[in-house]
Amino acid sequence: MQTVSTAWVNNQKRTILEESFVELFYDITDPEAIAEASVSDNGTCYISNTQQITNNIIKTFTPYATLERNVWVLDGSRKNIPENNYKAGYVSKYICSESSSFEQIPVIEISFAQTHTQSIPGITIIWAEEYNEYATDFKVVAYNDNEIIAEKRIIDNASTTSIVEMNIDNYNRICIEILKWCLPYHRARITDVFVGVRKTYDKSQLVSFEYNQYVDPLSANLPKTSINVEIDNTSDIYNPFYNEGMSKYLTPRQQIRARYGYKVDEEIEWINGGTFYLSEWEIPQNSRTAKIEARDLLEFMNATYMKGLYSSTGIDLYTLAQSVLQEANLPLNKDGSVKWTIDESLKNIYTNAALPLTTLSQCLQMIANASQCVLYVDRDDILHIEPIGNIIKDYTIDKFNSYKKAEISLTKALERVDVTIYNNTPRETAVAIYNGTMNINGTSSTWIKYTDPAIDVAATVTNGTLISAQYYTNACLLTISGNGAVEITITGRPLETSETIYTLSTGLTNGETQKVLNPLITTSERAANVADWVKNYLSNRKILSAEWRADPRLDALDIINIQNDYGTYPMRTTSVTFTFKGAFRGESEGRLLNDMA
Repeated sequence: MQTVSTAWVNNQKRTILEESFVELFYDITDPEAIAEASVSDNGTCYISNTQQITNNIIKTFTPYATLERNVWVLDGSRKNIPENNYKAGYVSKYICSESSSFEQIPVIEISFAQTHTQSIPGITIIWAEEYNEYATDFKVVAYNDNEIIAEKRIIDNASTTSIVEMNIDNYNRICIEILKWCLPYHRARITDVFVGVRKTYDKSQLVSFEYNQYVDPLSANLPKTSINVEIDNTSDIYNPFYNEGMSKYLTPRQQIRARYGYKVDEEIEWINGGTFYLSEWEIPQNSRTAKIEARDLLEFMNATYMKGLYSSTGIDLYTLAQSVLQEANLPLNKDGSVKWTIDESLKNIYTNAALPLTTLSQCLQMIANASQCVLYVDRDDILHIEPIGNIIKDYTIDKFNSYKKAEISLTKALERVDVTIYNNTPRETAVAIYNGTMNINGTSSTWIKYTDPAIDVAATVTNGTLISAQYYTNACLLTISGNGAVEITITGRPLETSETIYTLSTGLTNGETQKVLNPLITTSERAANVADWVKNYLSNRKILSAEWRADPRLDALDIINIQNDYGTYPMRTTSVTFTFKGAFRGESEGRLLNDMA
């Protein structure tokens, strides 16, 4: 549950709430281009660090007292330059003249490893915010090698933030030429360059907004958080037939941040609504809206994890989770930190199994389930694998804020939990686990999946040369050079898997059996712990669903109170949905916690 002020809480107790708000901040860019951007310049001051301006990290630069006209003001706002570790962003080598123009034009070049064909609507430049300075006259030029693809000159700029809207596609470098500065005898400075344009949508432009979050406390299913939005398109700006419109800039994984607010004490109090990544969009020709869907960080984890390794001595689940997350190559947080947190308890839980050939997200789900943890992504865009909390939040869905009584359903009684224990044993001798032919002209790297998981793997190549090989339990990455058909043979000692069942009875008869099939559970001790965890949760049979005047600070997994004619009961929320069409309305579902009632 999100932290809010007392005024927010009191507002929720009113019969008629104060005005509510939703805002979206949409980064319209090419995520692949941003990930590989590098930056250079044609000369800087010694305190400059040009590489900092395109790293998509929040900057806190220091306004140093440099020897330029009127920069060394005596009000304490300027800081002495340290001996090292300068925090200055880009600072030009050249100082402008009395007319504020540059004899030697400062140039910043953003280059990319490859040519990008996905269109972007321009770039965003943040100049010297710490000094309240900016370029008044500058030019942005996009190139494909030496060919000019797009060019735009800005004259009479008077802002520290410049959004330069121009269609850029088929490019591999972008140059910023600073022609004139706002003050004479000053250096040019840049804090940040964003390759793209950030758009803001408020409730006047949002025809409808829906937020959905689902988290399985047992990690038996993948969590999912998403938003579905309809944006006013009466101007046809998103119509794909409108050449000057925005539809050509839409591409998967563009970042969208949401925030929700209420007017309290004559001001708007905002809370974080989450970070999402564009996944689908639709622009109906007979509608006046553009529809988009964006999902959470797990949208980056649909690739298959190929690097599972069998370990006869065992590997801890913390290390296993780290390897999967590093393979996902997730974007960093704005402060440069990673987008995940893993509970330390996983360092003491071991498996000898290799992760199977499945998606990165499903690998994390298996790890969470085997470690009795919950997997979810929070509103700060951080992925969590951790034991579930048991603190009851100070929030109640009651007659006052409900549209109707909470519905209740009863799951079938649980008779027992059966947890499969997987025993992996390598064969004594090696056999062929792959035979195939591949056409290779030049040098190529390719993944090859085995017919069976194996250890002590080796590949041989006929009519070609094996340059390098990386062997894993289910697949290998081979780099081969050749000129035509190349025969590949891979041998290894296959892993033979046997299964035993650990059964935990609840003491009831004629009930259901809950099976747990997780290949990372390879010891009876782990099976016993997981079985007890599953039994304790599923023994709470009452499922409640409510429709209420939603408070957008509520999250899935929160334990809140549900009130009816017979009392007040704690409920573990597993799903939350709320819609906004001028006001918030919500639905939630969860499991009643009998042992906490």
